Amino acid sequence: MEEISKALGLVVEKLSDDNYAQSFDFYRFWFGIGQTYHQIPPDQIFHVIWNNRQKATVGGPSRCGLIYSNTHLILRFASDAESDHLLAPYSSGL
Repeated sequence: MEEISKALGLVVEKLSDDNYAQSFDFYRFWFGIGQTYHQIPPDQIFHVIWNNRQKATVGGPSRCGLIYSNTHLILRFASDAESDHLLAPYSSGL
């Protein structure tokens, strides 16, 4: 599961407006593989986002200094995970 967790973490790190749909599909694919071979905790998605949030916001805060440039993508990802039939059972804590 560690290798799959790394792959899932990379998806969160590399989110952008250009690759969002592809990244979410990639995440669902690898999550499904992980689910097939390992027991996944109910807060797995929260931990992937939490553990990779610093890398995902490498660009730093916006000009006003309050919001990171891709915060909206992380929030969108969390929202989409909560409403996705495959990911929703594992989005506890979002």
